[in-house]
Amino acid sequence: MKNISVLFLIFICCNGLFYFCSSRPKWIEEPYKEYDPSKYIVGVGFGSSINQSDDTARQEIIKQIKVQIRSRFEQTAKMEIKSGSEVNIEEKVLGRIEGVVEGKIEDIQIIQRYEDKGMWYSLAVFDKAEYSKKIRRKLTEKELEISKVLKSVEDDISNGEIFNSIQKLKETKRKYAELESDIVLLYSISGGTFSSFQEIIDKKIDSLKDLITIRPESDNLVIPEPATNLYFQVKVITKSGQPAKNIPLIAKFDGPIFGSEILQTTDGNGIANFSFPILTFQKNRIEIKSGIPELKSSANIYVSPSERKTFKVSSDSEAIKNFISACLSNFGFEFSSNAPYTIRVIPSAKIESVGKDFKGNSIYIINISADISVLKENENVLKAVKNSKGGGSTAKEAIEQAFRNLLSSICKGVQPLAPDEYITKMVKQ
Repeated sequence: MKNISVLFLIFICCNGLFYFCSSRPKWIEEPYKEYDPSKYIVGVGFGSSINQSDDTARQEIIKQIKVQIRSRFEQTAKMEIKSGSEVNIEEKVLGRIEGVVEGKIEDIQIIQRYEDKGMWYSLAVFDKAEYSKKIRRKLTEKELEISKVLKSVEDDISNGEIFNSIQKLKETKRKYAELESDIVLLYSISGGTFSSFQEIIDKKIDSLKDLITIRPESDNLVIPEPATNLYFQVKVITKSGQPAKNIPLIAKFDGPIFGSEILQTTDGNGIANFSFPILTFQKNRIEIKSGIPELKSSANIYVSPSERKTFKVSSDSEAIKNFISACLSNFGFEFSSNAPYTIRVIPSAKIESVGKDFKGNSIYIINISADISVLKENENVLKAVKNSKGGGSTAKEAIEQAFRNLLSSICKGVQPLAPDEYITKMVKQ
C-alpha cells in the first residue's frame, strides 16, 4: 500500500501542474510535440519566480500571435497592391497589430510548471478553436446589431435626416471599436471570414459623400452697391429630391476687410438663409460647402457690384491708413478725395497683462482692436470689429506682434507694417 502511494505521488508530481521531480519535462525544449500548431499556440517561459515564468510564457505566445498577424496582413496588402490599390504594407500591418493582442491575456492558460534549482518554467497554451468559437458567437451577435443600425440609417436617409444618419454611423463606429482587436486576431489565427465592422461603417459613410446637392437661389448676384449686406438663400436636397434637414453649411467670402466665414443650418425644408457683409469692387466669389466633412457637396455664388465707386480711407493711425489703402488697391479699388464711400478705422490698444515666465523674465500681453466702418455720405453701411493679441518679453515686442496680427486679420496678401507712434502712445496711456 505504501509503495502504491509513493508511485501515485510520483505520477502526480511528474504529470500535474507542478514538477518537483528530477526529470526535465520535454515541453521545455519541444513545446509543440504534444500540441498541434494548427489548433494551439504554445509558449514556454522561465524566471526566478512563478509570476515571472508565467508572464514570459504568455509574452512568448503574444509574440507568436503578432508574427501571425503581421504575416496575414502583409499577404492582404500585397493582394491589394496586385489588384491596383495603393497600400503601404508597413503602415497597414503595424496599424493593425498595435494594441490588438495585449488585451487577450485572459485567453492564455498556464498548463504546466516546473521548478529546477530555483528556476521556474511555465507552459502557456492558447486554444485557437476555443477562442474562435467564443469570438465568432460574440461577433455574430454584434453583426446583427450593426445590421439594425444600417437599416435605421437607410430610414433616416429616406426622410432627409442625413446629418442624423452620419452621426448615428459615427457613434456606432466608436461603440464597436473595441471589437476590432477580436476581428483582427480571429482573422489572423484561424482565417476568419468576418469583415471589419469599422470598414463596413466607413464604407457606408463614404457612400454618402455625394448624397446631397447644394443649390443657391442664384449662381450670380448683382448687388446695387459695392458695400452692402447681402442676403441669399440656399437649398439642400438629397439624390431622391428630398429636402436635407439639419445640414450645417459654411459660406466663405474672401473679400477684403469684411471677408468672413458664416455657419447656418438647413431647416425642415432643407433651406438655409445667409446674411453676408460684402465689400467688393469687382466680381468675387462666395463658396458654400457642407459643414459635415463626410459630405463633399459644394457650390459657388459669384457677386459683382452694378457700378464701380471710389473710396477713401480715414484713420488716426497712418500705418493703418496706409495698410488699408494697400489692401484695397490689391482688390482693384480706386480712391479719390471726394469719394462717396469712406472706410473709417478707429483703433484702440492696451496692455492686457504683465507677468513673468518660469525663468523670471517679463512677459507682456497687448490687445489691439479696430472698429471698422464703411460710410456712404456719413451713414454707416457696414461695420466690423477686429481684435488681436500679441506677446513678448518687452512692451515694444508685444505691440509689434499684436499690430501685425491685427493687420493680417484685416487683409491677407499685404505685408503687415510696423505700428506707428500713434499706436505706441495709445498703449502707454
